[in-house]
Amino acid sequence: MSVGATFATRDIDPSGSSHARMIALPVKARRDAGLTRADLGARIGRRQTFVSKVELGERRLDAAEFVEVARAIGVDPYVVMREAEGRG
Repeated sequence: MSVGATFATRDIDPSGSSHARMIALPVKARRDAGLTRADLGARIGRRQTFVSKVELGERRLDAAEFVEVARAIGVDPYVVMREAEGRG
């Protein structure tokens, strides 16, 4: 998925909260990119358990971390936010 790509959101529950979609969209992008949680962790200098906790909703990312994670996956963080709000 390129940095400016939009998401194929048919697999994401549109009735879920924007927070749930902000988690689900990067997870889908990570999987689509063929990255494991360990791969993503290595790209951002964190352990796989950090990525797991984020993806399971056990840990929230601050804005800077969110941008770093999105870019490490290869997606535009602003596109993710617009998609999560249903404006994509």
